[in-house]
Amino acid sequence: MNILFRNKKIVIATCVSAALLLGCGSSSPSGAVDTDASRYGSYGKTEDISVPADTTTSQIVIEGSAFSIADNVMSSDALSVTNRDGFTHTVTSDDGAFDVTVAGGTTISLPSLKSGTYAFHCKIHSSMMGTLTVG
Repeated sequence: MNILFRNKKIVIATCVSAALLLGCGSSSPSGAVDTDASRYGSYGKTEDISVPADTTTSQIVIEGSAFSIADNVMSSDALSVTNRDGFTHTVTSDDGAFDVTVAGGTTISLPSLKSGTYAFHCKIHSSMMGTLTVG
């Protein structure tokens, strides 16, 4: 009887351990890198994006090789740009007020800007243009 009781304990402990180990697994292979550059535009994917970009306070968001610009931007705001694409863009003011390079999947800060209207473009992708109005 003692042998049966000990065997039950071993079987139960083994099942519990297996269940815990299976629960810690991942559904995607670690270190998987997407190498299909055709989905990332003519410049391809420049880096693996592992952390989502913070877009909660970004005044300029880049996605699909296009700029989205927030309304009601104030000169007192901490200005930032988020690039949701998987490759690098620039945000370059036509009047030289700012010129930043934004790697794919990152958020960067812009310098403080005075009130005014700032036309800008991407030096890498000439079709990308926008205008930021700061109040």
